[in-house]
Amino acid sequence: MTIELSAIKRRRKRLQNVQYIEDINSNILRMAKKKNTPIDSSTGSTDQPTNDEKKRTRKSRKQKTMDDLSIVDNKKDEYHTCSICGRKSNEVSTMICNADANVYVCSDCIENIYELAMSREAQLRGDLDPVRKFREEDSDDSDVMFNSNIPTPHQIKEYLDQYVIGQDDAKITLSVAVYNHYKRIMQKVDENDENAVTLEKNNIIICGNSGSGKTFLCKTIAKMLQVPCISVDITGFSAAGYVGEDTESIISRLYNAANGDIKKTEMGICIIDEFDKLGRHGAGANITRDVNGIDVQQGLLKLLEGTDVMIEPNGGRRHPEAEMIKVNTSNVMFICLGRFSGIEEIIRKRLNQKTLGFDLTEGKNEDGQIIDNQNIIRYAEADDFKKMGLIQEIVGRLPVITYVNPLTKDDLKRILLEPKNSIMKQYKKLFELSGKKLTIKDDVYDYIVDKGYHADTGARGLRTIVESILKQKMFDAPSEKDSEEVIIDMDYVKKVESRNFLDPSKKVEIDKKRKITL
Repeated sequence: MTIELSAIKRRRKRLQNVQYIEDINSNILRMAKKKNTPIDSSTGSTDQPTNDEKKRTRKSRKQKTMDDLSIVDNKKDEYHTCSICGRKSNEVSTMICNADANVYVCSDCIENIYELAMSREAQLRGDLDPVRKFREEDSDDSDVMFNSNIPTPHQIKEYLDQYVIGQDDAKITLSVAVYNHYKRIMQKVDENDENAVTLEKNNIIICGNSGSGKTFLCKTIAKMLQVPCISVDITGFSAAGYVGEDTESIISRLYNAANGDIKKTEMGICIIDEFDKLGRHGAGANITRDVNGIDVQQGLLKLLEGTDVMIEPNGGRRHPEAEMIKVNTSNVMFICLGRFSGIEEIIRKRLNQKTLGFDLTEGKNEDGQIIDNQNIIRYAEADDFKKMGLIQEIVGRLPVITYVNPLTKDDLKRILLEPKNSIMKQYKKLFELSGKKLTIKDDVYDYIVDKGYHADTGARGLRTIVESILKQKMFDAPSEKDSEEVIIDMDYVKKVESRNFLDPSKKVEIDKKRKITL
């Protein structure tokens, strides 16, 4: 385009005929019109607009665009679909539309487009991590956490009581530990003060039977404090260079749970489940490396104590050419959970417990102190965990030790009915969504609790039992238009249970067909 215009101009200077000049000017106007280039019709020059003119043009276009936009009214029966993600206006908080162009965009897509645009501008400026920089600039310190208004231990326990039945010892220990942890983070330390006291981080270890509420307690606290929280199964981790995940990937998961916010990541909670599986049992010599046990414990030492960790934003193992992000774990709370099967015998041996006759519920040690034999894990100490195979260094970095009690029948019944998000409340809500009212007799609750207690699967087993009882009703209820109430009594439960066994008469027929003599 530039070469053609310059050639025409040179030709116009050489020509003296006015007719030729007019024809050439018309050619310039025609070519410039195709490229939307401003033209001075008197001279035929293609001068570019000034910066002020460009600003005025952009401002006028922006104002016209804003005038054409409007917000969709979700109260109307007619629902519009987002032109980008395909969701309807009743599925999102806000839907912006341009009725003339028949274009609809939801608020979530607008936010993603804005972040993408800021990321692109940052890349053009040469920023190494544009998305991270954009999020850090966009976030405000006052929005992180709870603005220094940390709930007191009493408030934390009262909140836990709404969701978790029993386990008062674990609730009190967790409430105090969490309160002190975030008070430590929020304190302002004067670096010039020689007498300033530096508070160290306290990580937690919780032991107890499976299904007793260890993970649920931790997640409920994180929900109350509105901090990012993850739960990882440590059995899938291995030492660096071996098959399995590196310990640093725990922080990568926490970073993703915090939506890429570094500040929230560094104040999150990491729940490490199956922690007892890291221990090496027995004193026999082993010449092979324990890459899934002792080596993983050693890899966790710096994370628990607090260090700068270089992670990949998308998780996984490190890659030499991958972009890394630095996260400091000094303010990350680690809560390690485990059953620690066999620790009871270690505790009994340490306490020198002596059983009184045939009564196995209580015992006495050498000093004559009465010991709760049914829940002896409550006397666990740091030395007991070392005998379970945990190395001394990692036990020292888990100074807060607590436990969960075994669940009794009364606990199971309360778990079934009382919590804010109890199992039965969830199933009643499911039936309400189908326009039905679910009514269950008291003896059915007793049957569920008794079966769950003998199964010894904890609170998780209750949902399995309830699901098996209500499965057929949940299948039929949406199609039944005559009745508005679903009643579950023991007669129905026995009928459901009998379906799992063959009818004796049918069994004889089957055996005869197979020519098997009874």
